[in-house]
Amino acid sequence: MSSRKRSAGAMLLEFRDDMVTLLVGPYETRMAIHASHIRNSSEFSKLALQKWWQEGAERTIRLPEERPDDFRYYLHYLYKHEIATEPLDNPAGFDIAERYAFLADLYLLGERMQDRDFKNASIDCMIETNELRNECNDTESPHVDTITTVYEGTLAPSPMRRLLVDMYVRQGDATWFAGEDMRGGHPDFMAVLLLRCMGLRMAATVLESSISSVRTITRSRRKSEEYRRSSG
Repeated sequence: MSSRKRSAGAMLLEFRDDMVTLLVGPYETRMAIHASHIRNSSEFSKLALQKWWQEGAERTIRLPEERPDDFRYYLHYLYKHEIATEPLDNPAGFDIAERYAFLADLYLLGERMQDRDFKNASIDCMIETNELRNECNDTESPHVDTITTVYEGTLAPSPMRRLLVDMYVRQGDATWFAGEDMRGGHPDFMAVLLLRCMGLRMAATVLESSISSVRTITRSRRKSEEYRRSSG
Protein backbone atom coordinates (compact mmCIF):
# COMPACT_ATOMS: atom_id res chain seq x y z
CA MET A 1 0.00 0.00 0.00
CA SER A 2 2.79 2.39 0.87
CA SER A 3 4.59 1.74 -2.42
CA ARG A 4 1.35 2.47 -4.29
CA LYS A 5 1.05 5.78 -2.48
CA ARG A 6 4.62 6.69 -3.29
CA SER A 7 4.19 5.90 -7.01
CA ALA A 8 0.93 7.84 -7.17
CA GLY A 9 2.50 10.73 -5.30
CA ALA A 10 4.95 11.27 -8.14
CA MET A 11 2.01 12.26 -10.37
CA LEU A 12 0.40 14.69 -7.91
CA LEU A 13 0.76 18.44 -8.18
CA GLU A 14 3.12 19.97 -5.66
CA PHE A 15 0.75 22.42 -4.00
CA ARG A 16 3.53 23.75 -1.78
CA ASP A 17 5.30 24.99 -4.90
CA ASP A 18 5.69 28.74 -5.33
CA MET A 19 3.04 30.34 -7.49
CA VAL A 20 4.05 32.59 -10.36
CA THR A 21 2.00 35.62 -11.35
CA LEU A 22 1.62 36.22 -15.07
CA LEU A 23 0.66 39.65 -16.37
CA VAL A 24 -0.52 38.95 -19.90
CA GLY A 25 -1.29 41.44 -22.65
CA PRO A 26 -1.17 45.23 -22.79
CA TYR A 27 -3.71 45.51 -19.95
CA GLU A 28 -1.79 43.02 -17.78
CA THR A 29 -4.50 40.41 -17.34
CA ARG A 30 -3.49 38.57 -14.17
CA MET A 31 -3.05 34.79 -14.26
CA ALA A 32 -1.25 32.34 -11.99
CA ILE A 33 0.54 29.01 -12.34
CA HIS A 34 2.78 26.73 -10.30
CA ALA A 35 6.40 27.74 -10.84
CA SER A 36 7.51 24.17 -11.57
CA HIS A 37 4.98 23.78 -14.38
CA ILE A 38 6.02 26.78 -16.38
CA ARG A 39 9.71 26.58 -15.49
CA ASN A 40 10.04 22.96 -16.61
CA SER A 41 8.16 23.54 -19.87
CA SER A 42 9.32 26.93 -21.08
CA GLU A 43 12.94 27.92 -21.52
CA PHE A 44 11.84 31.55 -21.66
CA SER A 45 10.12 31.30 -18.28
CA LYS A 46 13.02 29.39 -16.79
CA LEU A 47 15.30 32.31 -17.56
CA ALA A 48 12.71 34.86 -16.47
CA LEU A 49 12.48 33.21 -13.06
CA GLN A 50 16.19 33.36 -12.32
CA LYS A 51 16.67 35.11 -8.99
CA TRP A 52 19.04 37.70 -10.37
CA TRP A 53 16.33 39.00 -12.71
CA GLN A 54 14.05 41.61 -11.19
CA GLU A 55 10.94 39.81 -12.39
CA GLY A 56 12.24 36.56 -10.98
CA ALA A 57 12.75 38.11 -7.59
CA GLU A 58 9.08 39.03 -7.33
CA ARG A 59 7.88 35.82 -8.99
CA THR A 60 6.17 37.78 -11.77
CA ILE A 61 6.47 37.39 -15.53
CA ARG A 62 5.19 40.17 -17.76
CA LEU A 63 4.07 39.19 -21.25
CA PRO A 64 2.73 42.40 -22.81
CA GLU A 65 2.80 41.09 -26.38
CA GLU A 66 0.70 37.99 -25.72
CA ARG A 67 -3.07 37.69 -26.07
CA PRO A 68 -4.76 36.59 -22.83
CA ASP A 69 -7.27 34.37 -24.67
CA ASP A 70 -4.49 32.41 -26.38
CA PHE A 71 -2.43 32.24 -23.22
CA ARG A 72 -5.26 30.52 -21.33
CA TYR A 73 -4.97 27.66 -23.83
CA TYR A 74 -1.27 27.45 -23.05
CA LEU A 75 -1.87 27.28 -19.29
CA HIS A 76 -4.51 24.61 -19.85
CA TYR A 77 -1.96 22.58 -21.80
CA LEU A 78 0.67 22.86 -19.07
CA TYR A 79 -1.70 21.16 -16.62
CA LYS A 80 -3.69 18.84 -18.89
CA HIS A 81 -1.08 18.07 -21.58
CA GLU A 82 -3.67 18.59 -24.29
CA ILE A 83 -4.87 21.51 -26.37
CA ALA A 84 -8.48 22.36 -25.56
CA THR A 85 -10.19 22.40 -28.95
CA GLU A 86 -13.68 21.60 -30.16
CA PRO A 87 -14.31 17.90 -30.95
CA LEU A 88 -12.98 16.85 -34.33
CA ASP A 89 -15.99 14.60 -34.91
CA ASN A 90 -18.24 17.63 -35.32
CA PRO A 91 -17.03 19.36 -38.52
CA ALA A 92 -20.13 21.54 -38.63
CA GLY A 93 -19.17 23.05 -35.31
CA PHE A 94 -16.24 25.12 -36.56
CA ASP A 95 -14.66 26.69 -39.60
CA ILE A 96 -11.60 24.69 -40.66
CA ALA A 97 -9.72 27.72 -42.02
CA GLU A 98 -10.26 29.52 -38.71
CA ARG A 99 -9.07 26.46 -36.83
CA TYR A 100 -5.87 26.43 -38.91
CA ALA A 101 -5.30 30.10 -38.02
CA PHE A 102 -5.98 29.46 -34.33
CA LEU A 103 -3.53 26.53 -34.17
CA ALA A 104 -0.90 28.55 -36.03
CA ASP A 105 -1.25 31.29 -33.40
CA LEU A 106 -0.79 28.71 -30.63
CA TYR A 107 2.32 27.36 -32.34
CA LEU A 108 3.79 30.86 -32.48
CA LEU A 109 2.98 31.32 -28.80
CA GLY A 110 4.97 28.15 -28.13
CA GLU A 111 7.77 29.55 -30.27
CA ARG A 112 7.96 32.70 -28.16
CA MET A 113 7.72 30.75 -24.89
CA GLN A 114 10.36 28.33 -26.22
CA ASP A 115 8.18 25.34 -25.37
CA ARG A 116 8.90 22.49 -27.79
CA ASP A 117 6.22 20.14 -26.44
CA PHE A 118 3.48 22.75 -26.86
CA LYS A 119 4.64 23.45 -30.41
CA ASN A 120 4.55 19.73 -31.22
CA ALA A 121 1.04 19.46 -29.76
CA SER A 122 -0.08 22.36 -31.97
CA ILE A 123 1.33 20.61 -35.03
CA ASP A 124 -0.45 17.37 -34.08
CA CYS A 125 -3.76 19.25 -33.90
CA MET A 126 -3.04 20.86 -37.25
CA ILE A 127 -2.48 17.43 -38.81
CA GLU A 128 -5.68 16.05 -37.24
CA THR A 129 -7.60 19.02 -38.61
CA ASN A 130 -6.15 18.41 -42.06
CA GLU A 131 -7.16 14.74 -41.93
CA LEU A 132 -10.69 15.77 -41.00
CA ARG A 133 -10.70 18.17 -43.93
CA ASN A 134 -9.88 15.30 -46.28
CA GLU A 135 -12.56 13.04 -44.77
CA CYS A 136 -15.20 15.74 -45.19
CA ASN A 137 -14.07 16.59 -48.74
CA ASP A 138 -13.57 20.15 -47.55
CA THR A 139 -11.51 22.40 -49.82
CA GLU A 140 -10.30 24.75 -47.09
CA SER A 141 -6.55 25.04 -46.55
CA PRO A 142 -4.56 27.39 -44.33
CA HIS A 143 -5.15 30.90 -45.63
CA VAL A 144 -2.29 32.90 -47.09
CA ASP A 145 -2.53 35.31 -44.15
CA THR A 146 -2.04 32.39 -41.75
CA ILE A 147 1.00 31.20 -43.70
CA THR A 148 2.49 34.70 -43.73
CA THR A 149 1.99 34.99 -39.96
CA VAL A 150 3.82 31.69 -39.43
CA TYR A 151 6.69 32.64 -41.72
CA GLU A 152 7.13 36.02 -40.07
CA GLY A 153 7.21 34.44 -36.61
CA THR A 154 9.56 31.52 -37.29
CA LEU A 155 12.97 30.71 -38.75
CA ALA A 156 13.69 28.56 -41.78
CA PRO A 157 13.98 25.11 -40.11
CA SER A 158 10.55 25.48 -38.48
CA PRO A 159 8.47 22.26 -38.51
CA MET A 160 5.31 24.33 -38.94
CA ARG A 161 6.74 25.87 -42.10
CA ARG A 162 7.46 22.42 -43.49
CA LEU A 163 3.98 21.20 -42.59
CA LEU A 164 2.28 24.09 -44.40
CA VAL A 165 4.34 23.46 -47.53
CA ASP A 166 3.57 19.72 -47.38
CA MET A 167 -0.15 20.44 -47.08
CA TYR A 168 -0.15 22.65 -50.16
CA VAL A 169 2.01 20.23 -52.17
CA ARG A 170 -0.30 17.30 -51.44
CA GLN A 171 -3.62 19.09 -51.70
CA GLY A 172 -3.00 21.93 -54.12
CA ASP A 173 -3.04 22.22 -57.88
CA ALA A 174 -1.65 24.53 -60.54
CA THR A 175 -4.65 26.89 -60.35
CA TRP A 176 -3.57 28.01 -56.87
CA PHE A 177 -0.57 29.86 -58.25
CA ALA A 178 -2.81 31.91 -60.51
CA GLY A 179 -5.27 32.74 -57.74
CA GLU A 180 -5.57 36.26 -56.40
CA ASP A 181 -4.89 35.20 -52.80
CA MET A 182 -1.67 33.36 -53.61
CA ARG A 183 -0.19 36.44 -55.24
CA GLY A 184 0.13 37.95 -51.80
CA GLY A 185 1.80 34.87 -50.35
CA HIS A 186 5.00 35.09 -48.34
CA PRO A 187 7.92 34.99 -50.82
CA ASP A 188 9.81 32.30 -48.89
CA PHE A 189 6.75 30.06 -48.80
CA MET A 190 6.05 30.59 -52.49
CA ALA A 191 9.66 29.85 -53.44
CA VAL A 192 9.81 26.61 -51.44
CA LEU A 193 6.37 25.54 -52.67
CA LEU A 194 7.34 26.14 -56.29
CA LEU A 195 10.57 24.16 -55.90
CA ARG A 196 8.74 21.30 -54.22
CA CYS A 197 6.11 21.19 -56.96
CA MET A 198 8.79 21.29 -59.65
CA GLY A 199 10.69 18.56 -57.84
CA LEU A 200 7.62 16.36 -57.78
CA ARG A 201 7.04 16.89 -61.49
CA MET A 202 10.65 16.05 -62.26
CA ALA A 203 10.44 12.95 -60.07
CA ALA A 204 7.23 11.92 -61.80
CA THR A 205 8.85 12.41 -65.21
CA VAL A 206 11.87 10.33 -64.21
CA LEU A 207 9.60 7.62 -62.80
CA GLU A 208 7.47 7.51 -65.95
CA SER A 209 10.62 7.32 -68.06
CA SER A 210 12.00 4.50 -65.93
CA ILE A 211 8.73 2.56 -66.12
CA SER A 212 8.66 3.01 -69.88
CA SER A 213 12.24 1.76 -70.17
CA VAL A 214 11.49 -1.29 -68.04
CA ARG A 215 8.45 -2.11 -70.17
CA THR A 216 10.50 -1.77 -73.36
CA ILE A 217 13.23 -4.07 -72.04
CA THR A 218 10.61 -6.59 -70.87
CA ARG A 219 8.94 -6.64 -74.29
CA SER A 220 12.31 -7.12 -76.00
CA ARG A 221 13.16 -10.05 -73.75
CA ARG A 222 9.81 -11.67 -74.41
CA LYS A 223 10.29 -11.35 -78.16
CA SER A 224 13.79 -12.83 -77.89
CA GLU A 225 12.48 -15.77 -75.88
CA GLU A 226 9.63 -16.33 -78.37
CA TYR A 227 12.11 -16.22 -81.26
CA ARG A 228 14.40 -18.78 -79.58
CA ARG A 229 11.46 -21.10 -78.90
CA SER A 230 10.26 -20.89 -82.49
CA SER A 231 13.79 -21.44 -83.82
CA GLY A 232 14.33 -24.46 -81.55
